Amino acid sequence: KKRPTLARARTRKQRTDALIAQIRAQLAENQTTAYQLGQALIELRDPEIWKLYAETTFKGFIQQHVMPYSTAARLVSFAETYTKPTATQIGLERGVQLKRLAKIKQLGNPETLWKTNAVLAKNPTRRTRDVSAAELQRLTQAALLQAAKKPRPKASPAERQALKAMKRDWAEAFDLEADIDLDLKNRKLRIEIDLDQLLD
Repeated sequence: KKRPTLARARTRKQRTDALIAQIRAQLAENQTTAYQLGQALIELRDPEIWKLYAETTFKGFIQQHVMPYSTAARLVSFAETYTKPTATQIGLERGVQLKRLAKIKQLGNPETLWKTNAVLAKNPTRRTRDVSAAELQRLTQAALLQAAKKPRPKASPAERQALKAMKRDWAEAFDLEADIDLDLKNRKLRIEIDLDQLLD
């Protein structure tokens, strides 16, 4: 029973070695598109492949045997976000920046934004297909700055009173130290307890 398994593993490793060699050659000779490279990298995300190379994570496997992980992550994200026709039209840099902008400003699916030539700014002439990767990057940076300037939510008097009561009741009910605070952004009460206290 073990022999067929070993044979399959050897065959799979040979196929993977060949795919890695192909990816490296394409990178060196610039013979393929970012989309094709991304699709090839997606094939390597199977944990069973990493084990053949004594790696335990996709990041470790890619970094050690294929290419810098930061490059691979961009290519995979690009290939997963867009269809081949859109990827061919938009290009890697513009595609990556559009995805970032769409996420920060919650604009929706980047593929749809491209297909509909959606408006990206207050100026109606700033549409998806009319802006360069550099312009998209500037829009993204502006969106990040705007998001950072938003005032943090403050607890109301009633919320502060409820938190104070919760801390008092916790101290009386349990013989445990806890960090109790309000997560106003997600509208939740956060209670953190040192795990060592529970294991004593």
